[in-house]
Amino acid sequence: MKKLLFLLAMMLTMSASYAQKQNVKFEIGSSVSMTTYCNYPALSLFPDESESYTNWGEVLHVGIRSGHTMYGLQYQMSVFNMSDIAMSELVHQHSAALMMREYGHIGERLEPFFGLKLGLSVLQNDFYYSRDPYTRYRMGMYGEIELGMQYRLSESAFFGMRAGLVHMAYNFDNDYDLPGGLRHNKRNMLGGYNLMIYYGFNF
Repeated sequence: MKKLLFLLAMMLTMSASYAQKQNVKFEIGSSVSMTTYCNYPALSLFPDESESYTNWGEVLHVGIRSGHTMYGLQYQMSVFNMSDIAMSELVHQHSAALMMREYGHIGERLEPFFGLKLGLSVLQNDFYYSRDPYTRYRMGMYGEIELGMQYRLSESAFFGMRAGLVHMAYNFDNDYDLPGGLRHNKRNMLGGYNLMIYYGFNF
C-alpha cells in the first residue's frame, strides 16, 4: 500500500512538473454578446417576413491552454422576440460547442487570436394561441469562425473583444406540430454575426 501511494505521489509530481514545463493552464471566461441573424433567419416557428433579428446574449467558456493554443467548451444563450405580436412568440437559443483558439502576441500583453467553434443548438419557442401557452423545441447544429484581441491584465487575468464573423446554425428539421392548422416556417438556416466583450482568468 505504501509503495502504491509513493508511486501515485511520484506520478502526480511528474505530471505537475510536466504541466509547468509545457505552460498548461485552465481557463474560464464570461461574456456579453450582441448577436445578429440576417437574411430571413429561421428563428420563428411560423412564416416570418422579418429580414433580421438582433439581441444581447450571455456566454460562458472553460478550457485548457497550452502555449499558444486553447481547447475548450462554450455555452451561449440568446433571447429574441419575434415580429408577430399577436402570437407573443419568444425564442431562447441555447448552444453548446467545442472550441479552439490559436493565439499570437503583440508585445507583452496583447494577444490576437483566431478561433473555430462547432456544436449543437437548441431553439425553444414559446408562444400563445387562443390564449393558450405552447412550447416547441428544435435541435440543430451550430458553428462559428471568430477573430479577436485580448489584453492580459496579469499572468492570470485578461479581458478582450471578439467578433464571430461566420455565426451559423441549422435546424435539423421543421416537422413539429402546431395547433389549429397554423403554418410552419419552411426555412431551416440561421446565419449572421456577433460581437462580444469578455473577461476571464487562467489558473
